[in-house]
Amino acid sequence: MDFTNMQFVDETFKMVVFDPPHLNKLGENSWMAKKYGVLNPTWQDDIKKGFDECM
Repeated sequence: MDFTNMQFVDETFKMVVFDPPHLNKLGENSWMAKKYGVLNPTWQDDIKKGFDECM
């Protein structure tokens, strides 16, 4: 995930929904991983960058 280069002017949106995966210990081929996604090993930095961009 790279949230550092979004192509929108600041304050373009009135609301942002940010819903990253919430699970990190699922098998790659599990149903829940396919349906909801799995956090990357860099999830803490990824989520911080995502929230920073939302703000």
